[in-house]
Amino acid sequence: MLDKNWLATLPAFLKSMEKQLAIQLGAPFINLTYHYVTPAISASGEALVFKCGMPHKEMPTEIAALQYYNGSGCVRLIASDAEQGWLLMEACQPGGVLTELEDDEVATNQAIQVMQKLWKPIGKEMAFPRIENWLEGLNLMQHDLCAKERISKRLMDYSIGLSKELCASMGELVLLHGDLHHDNILSSNRAPYLAIDPKGLIGEREYEFGALIRNPVLKIKGMSGLARFLNRRLDQIAAETGFDRKRIQNWSMVQAILAAYWQIEDGGTNDQIWIQCAEALI
Repeated sequence: MLDKNWLATLPAFLKSMEKQLAIQLGAPFINLTYHYVTPAISASGEALVFKCGMPHKEMPTEIAALQYYNGSGCVRLIASDAEQGWLLMEACQPGGVLTELEDDEVATNQAIQVMQKLWKPIGKEMAFPRIENWLEGLNLMQHDLCAKERISKRLMDYSIGLSKELCASMGELVLLHGDLHHDNILSSNRAPYLAIDPKGLIGEREYEFGALIRNPVLKIKGMSGLARFLNRRLDQIAAETGFDRKRIQNWSMVQAILAAYWQIEDGGTNDQIWIQCAEALI
């Protein structure tokens, strides 16, 4: 929930950032949720994006991930301040989201190419959350009365057991984006597509496909033949990457239940869509 005091001081803060960074801010992007994100122009005329928000644990991690990627497969970070909660990035131009591609096979291929540029080996000691940290939500789910009303015990038990098996047998650790779905992949002049909004998560590569598999929401919602559609994606991903298809499928199922629980926890409305995806992935 947004802090009213933070909102009240936002106009003055934006004015101070314009002066400090020698940029001109435009009107914010539409469909904002937690963060304030707006186009910006530098003094030299370069197109940028400014993002700020209330102090939150994800902001330092996003900044660190952008620094680690250093523009490879991802937008470049120009400047940032984790304590103040802001970052300045290159703008993707023309900036169309991957969702706009009607051909799902082409869209999936482009997403795979972006992922492969992002993945870099990383040590456990790096200051990023691990997959295991995120999956703690599955244990919390068992004790949430609202979740127990909306997610069957069968799906809860299955996803928890499967997550333990997967975590115990992970391969090489890399820095994952963590939320690489279609709306976080934008068209760019310097690459066909670039990722935005990395969460920064340590884990194996196969985990990354979960968000892609169950998105975009508007395409998945109410789809007839959902299992057939998701299986086609799994076939393509396995063929193009050489990864174990069943492992990608299992991670995608676990993440669908985790995403459903997060929706319930946050008061969202997509939990039943993710539950349908999980059922289709068993």
